[in-house]
Amino acid sequence: MEPRWRGAELKLSKSAYRELFKLDMDMFDVLDILENGYDCARSKRKEGTYEVCMRRGNKTYKAVVVESVQQWDNSRVWLVIHAGVMR
Repeated sequence: MEPRWRGAELKLSKSAYRELFKLDMDMFDVLDILENGYDCARSKRKEGTYEVCMRRGNKTYKAVVVESVQQWDNSRVWLVIHAGVMR
């Protein structure tokens, strides 16, 4: 079962999968950041792209998602394109 945010499933890009693996995080950690974090975009992003941060201890975790449509069934999804940590 995939987590859902704003009415659509969260999916991972290949690079975001690798980043989450290195950080020992999973999709539910990303969902927590998206639901409880704050907007932290450093520059203007395309419409439908969200950059959200959350402080945990002395680290700031970041998730970047973009609204997308799956080609095979035209369903709307949120694609996680980046996950990272800023110290």
